[in-house]
Amino acid sequence: MQEEFNPQAVKLVIGLGNQGARYAHTYHNIGHWFVDYLASGSSFSRTRSKTFVYVKKSQVFLVKTSVCMNDSGRAIMNALTFSHANPDQCIAVHDDADIALGGYQLAFGKRPAGHRGVQSIITVLHTNKFWRLRIGIREKHAPPHEEKRKRAGDFVLRPISKEHALVFERTFGEIRDRVFARE
Repeated sequence: MQEEFNPQAVKLVIGLGNQGARYAHTYHNIGHWFVDYLASGSSFSRTRSKTFVYVKKSQVFLVKTSVCMNDSGRAIMNALTFSHANPDQCIAVHDDADIALGGYQLAFGKRPAGHRGVQSIITVLHTNKFWRLRIGIREKHAPPHEEKRKRAGDFVLRPISKEHALVFERTFGEIRDRVFARE
């Protein structure tokens, strides 16, 4: 049975992504973008572990991984230890190529569905009992010259277009207002 989401129970929101300027503005780093959006200008601090950076807003740690996407589990384990949170008090935010651009889903206790960052988390934590905020990155309609759907690996590391960046900004506002409202 799926847990009921309670925003007051969240202690840690961690954006998955790849380290380095080369990946900063790619679809695979949408988790970092979202955490930056929630942090709204706050300065991130580095911990002793060097696997993540964080800012504390209210009672929630907003975290960005500082490792490769495929090593996200190590960063989340360190962030959970640092923040004294349990996996079920954590939301891992990541890109999802199975969801259309502008869409999102909040899920608990699901399998990784091919996302290597999520697989790393499950492997390191030995559980899938954590929240995932899956942010859609796939264009709704493939261009007419495309006969079949692109593999996620063919576009997740490409730079985000200005048009898509605006879609993400609107989506982030909707997520903040609908998912993270703490009233």
